[in-house]
Amino acid sequence: MYETIILGATFAAAGIASRQKKKCLILEQSLQAGYEFFGALNYGTDYDVPLKTQEGQALYQQIFAEGVTPYMRNTCIYPILQESNVLFGTQVVSVEKKEGAFLCKTYGVGGYASFWAKNVIDTRCSEEISCEKTYNLLVESDTLPQFEGIDAQCTGIDRHYVLRCPVPLLCDYGQARELAEKTIRQFSQGQRLILLADEFDYQVEENLAATRNQIRILPSKAYKNPICAFEAGLEV
Repeated sequence: MYETIILGATFAAAGIASRQKKKCLILEQSLQAGYEFFGALNYGTDYDVPLKTQEGQALYQQIFAEGVTPYMRNTCIYPILQESNVLFGTQVVSVEKKEGAFLCKTYGVGGYASFWAKNVIDTRCSEEISCEKTYNLLVESDTLPQFEGIDAQCTGIDRHYVLRCPVPLLCDYGQARELAEKTIRQFSQGQRLILLADEFDYQVEENLAATRNQIRILPSKAYKNPICAFEAGLEV
């Protein structure tokens, strides 16, 4: 039995795992970690907030001081996750509390499997706990892009901007890409698409309940940047 099963290979999950190590199991449906920020093309804000821990400071140095580009920043948490037990490409089928513990049933490349843990922490984000969802584009532009209803944010790299395109909460990827295409067709000379996000960007509701169906909720995207999410995980 594990001490903790963590749902989602997020920055918050990395914080939890860095303290619990082999005592925890991380379950992730996709094949990547840190997707909630960098897969969504959300590089975070408020980096001037003082860091609380040496671990947070070390992660900050890895992300920014070593010249890691926006396309690679999520790789810095893989070594942290690998110090624990992590299963990528694993879908959580159900989580049920039985006899004072949690039974988590999953489906992955090896078929169906079950795991027991004393605690379960969900660090993922979904439409159920979100008030806003955007589909983001990374673009190159000679000037700040301006499109109606779309927020353009500088990435810190010259001429590179993220366009945050609002989509309905129940919008799927096909619909999101159709909406993105409408924006792309409005590009003027000096503007070009660099990258489409492979994950939706969520704005989490404020004042979330601490638990949901007896599972602790710690959505990584409730924090302004990945370092703050990581340090929130450290406090668990």
